[in-house]
Amino acid sequence: MKILFLLLLLPSLVHASFFHEHEKGWFWYQNPKVKETQKRKHENFVSNATEQMNALRKEIEESANLAILYPTEENLVNYAKNYYRVINQSQQFTDAYKLMLLKNPEFDYSLKFPLNPISHKVYDKEREQLIKNTV
Repeated sequence: MKILFLLLLLPSLVHASFFHEHEKGWFWYQNPKVKETQKRKHENFVSNATEQMNALRKEIEESANLAILYPTEENLVNYAKNYYRVINQSQQFTDAYKLMLLKNPEFDYSLKFPLNPISHKVYDKEREQLIKNTV
């Protein structure tokens, strides 16, 4: 009887938490919070971007070496976290760079020297015409 009562009560408890926090949404992804200790660790030991990159490389290399030498689940998880953190950071850099190129087309190399075969033909014709006009 007690089990039946708990089974009947369980859905209302789950739904109650949703209704109290409905503005968060039920299925919305939330970025995990970076631990304050990780933030402080990087802030305390590095002063410029080059030092930050060197520290990041060292941290990833250390976690990879540790995972190879001692392939425990904890070491492998630590390496995977570091690896995917860098992958995500590089994807953010790529996305930001593409956005920068859209806003500043003067830095887009493919506009000056097209690599697409069709646009390359147009580029060659324009260049030949420019040479003829110059001569």
